[in-house]
Amino acid sequence: MSRCSCLYSVVVNLQGRCFMDEGENRPSRICGKTGAAIVGQPGGTTFQVFDQKTLHLFESGHRAASPVEAETLQGLAKKLGLPVKSFCDTTREFNAATPASSRDNFNPFDVDGVSTGDKLSIPKSNWALPIDERPFVAYGVTCGITSTYGGLKTDSAGRVLNQERLHMPGLWAIGEISRGFFAFDYPEGTGLLRGAVFGKIV
Repeated sequence: MSRCSCLYSVVVNLQGRCFMDEGENRPSRICGKTGAAIVGQPGGTTFQVFDQKTLHLFESGHRAASPVEAETLQGLAKKLGLPVKSFCDTTREFNAATPASSRDNFNPFDVDGVSTGDKLSIPKSNWALPIDERPFVAYGVTCGITSTYGGLKTDSAGRVLNQERLHMPGLWAIGEISRGFFAFDYPEGTGLLRGAVFGKIV
């Protein structure tokens, strides 16, 4: 499943616990960070948990996947093979931390400030709607490779540099095979933009 709908969900690991701020920012701003958080979990596997309030907002990738559904959170945990108490505690604590005005202020198309605030050790900074409308739906999520995240060191003209930072004659690198561009995250779309810009330069 794509990370792009996780902002409307609660994401839990195989222990039934939250491990990331699903609403930290727009998906395009936390693309790489989300993948790193998921791959760092036990088994590199997580679940996005939704209720009926946001299903209509799903991107097309979710519609092609096979969800797990249940009428209760306990039943959903059992179907997913998660520790029932841990999962139910997580969702109960999350629901209790969502603001009373969450439905009125929810804006699915922009950061909306609907947050759990400091009520949870790992907050949800935006889009914090309670998970409370049946049936509950979950999708398994793991990581895949979208692009490289690093590569050969280049100068501003795309010329590859060796360990002494000297040009390697006749060798250039552009786009995803060059490095020195990102700092702890991958802003979505920048790979294509880098390829276009440095392709023109080289």
